Amino acid sequence: MSAKSSTAWHTFLTRSLVSRLDNDTFTSYIPILLSQHPLPPSRIAEIFLEPNDSRILAPDPRVPRYIQILLTLGTVNAPAILRALLRYSTAGASAQDGQLEDGKAKEGRWGNSYATEEMLFYRIAKFVSSGFAPKGNVEAGELLLVLVKWMETSLSAYHAAQGMLELGGMMEELTAQIMALGTLAIAVLENDGVMNVIAKGRGARGKDLSKVLGSFVPMLLQSSPQSAARLELFRTQTLLVLEPVRKKDESAAKEIDEILDDHLAMGGMEGIVVVELPVVNSRAGLYIYLNSLLVGRPLIDDAAIFAYLHNRYQGDSQSTIEDLILAAFDILADATSRNERGQTITIIRSFLINKIPLLLTTLSSTLFPPLTAEYCITEALNRVDTNAFPTLSNMFDESSNNNMFSDSVRQDFCFACCLHGLIEESSIETLLGDIPMQSLPAGGRYVKQDLVQQCLSDPGRAEALISELGNMDGNVGAVSQAITEVSLDSVVVLFSSLLLCHRKVM
Repeated sequence: MSAKSSTAWHTFLTRSLVSRLDNDTFTSYIPILLSQHPLPPSRIAEIFLEPNDSRILAPDPRVPRYIQILLTLGTVNAPAILRALLRYSTAGASAQDGQLEDGKAKEGRWGNSYATEEMLFYRIAKFVSSGFAPKGNVEAGELLLVLVKWMETSLSAYHAAQGMLELGGMMEELTAQIMALGTLAIAVLENDGVMNVIAKGRGARGKDLSKVLGSFVPMLLQSSPQSAARLELFRTQTLLVLEPVRKKDESAAKEIDEILDDHLAMGGMEGIVVVELPVVNSRAGLYIYLNSLLVGRPLIDDAAIFAYLHNRYQGDSQSTIEDLILAAFDILADATSRNERGQTITIIRSFLINKIPLLLTTLSSTLFPPLTAEYCITEALNRVDTNAFPTLSNMFDESSNNNMFSDSVRQDFCFACCLHGLIEESSIETLLGDIPMQSLPAGGRYVKQDLVQQCLSDPGRAEALISELGNMDGNVGAVSQAITEVSLDSVVVLFSSLLLCHRKVM
C-alpha cells in the first residue's frame, strides 16, 4: 500500500469537505485520482470514514454522499464500507469495554457515529436490494461475515446503553441505527448470492447466523416489528433449508435420539413430564380475530367483541387497549403491503379511526387510577412502526421512500380519540412528535339521537350524513347508527302502510 497514494486521497477528501465539493464534480475527479493513486477499496473506505484531528465527534454530513458515489462507481464495495464503519464506530467502543460516554470519542473512534451509520445502512440496503451487490461469491461471503459482526456489535452496544440513563438522545440514535441495520440484514439475507453462499457452507456458518439472529430479532422487535418478523421467518424457515447438513451435526442428533429411545424404553411415556405452559396473549391472536370480523362485515357485534376481549385478557384493561390499537394498525399495514383494493384499505382504515375509538371509550371505563386511556394510547402509538405510519415530518422527507401512506393515519387516529374524550387535544402534539396540521371536526362529536331527530325533521339531512360516511374523523360511528335507525323506522312505516292498504282491500 503506497503511503503517497493514501496521502493523496486524504488531501482530496479534506479539500472536498472544506470546499463543499458538489456531487458531480466529486464524481468526475474519482477516476482521475484512482488512476494516478490506486488504493484497494478497504483502504479508501477507511480514509473516508476514519476520525481526524479536526473532527472527532461524527463524520461530516457530506461523507455519506461521497461514499454513495464511490459505491456506485465501484471504487469501494459494501463489505469494505461496513468494515470501515465498524472499525471506527461508537458502537464498537461500547462493545469492547461495556461503556459508552455521550459525545465523547474513544481513542480512534467517533464520539457519535450512529446517524451516519443509519444513513449508510439504508443506502447499502437499497444498493443490495437493487441487485448491484454483491458481485460474486467472495464479496457475498464477506458481506455476510461483516453483517454478523455488525449485529453482534449493535447487540453489545444496546445492552451496554440500556443501563445508562444519561445517554439521552444518543440512545434514540442507537435505536434508529438498529432499525436501519435490520433493513440492511433483510436486504443481505434475502439476496440470492448470499443465500447461495450460505447453502454452500461458506461465509458465516448457519448455526452462528441463527444464533446472532436469535438475539438480534427480539431487540429489533421493539422498534420495527415488520423487519423483525421477516428476519425471524428467515431464521426459522429459510435458513434451515439453506444450511447444509454436517456430519458432526448428524452424529450429535443420532446420540440424542438414542438417549430418548433408551429413556422411553425404561419408563415409557409416563416417564416424560410435560409442563403445562401458561397462555400468553399476543397481538397475533387479536390480529386474526379482528381480520375475521372485517371479512364478515358488516356483521360486527360489539357485545361479541367485548366478550372475546374479556375471555382472552381476563380483565387486563391496559393490555387489551394497547393490543387492540396495535392489531388494528397491523391489519391496515398488512393490507397495504398486500396491495389490497383501495376500497378494502379504506374500510380497514375507517375501522381503525372510526370504530376503535368507540371500543376504547367503553374499555377505558374499566381502568383504575393511575392508569388512564391517554397513557395506554401513548404506549401503543410508541410501538407503531413509523416506517409504515410516518410522522408528519417524515412524510415530507424525500429520502424516505418506504412510507405506505401519503397522509398521517396516526394523526387521524389521535384526533378521533380526542373527539371521544380519550386524550386531551393538547397532548396530540406530544403523541405525534410534530405540530398537527388539522383540528377537531367543526360540528364536534355527533350523538346518534340528535342525528336521528335531525333526519326526521329534515329528510335532506340524511343525504348529507350519507356523504359523511367516508370521513376519517371519528364521527362515522354515530352517523352510520343514525342512518340505520332512520332507515329502519322508514321501513316500518312503509310496511305498516302496506298492511293497512291490504286490510282495506280485503
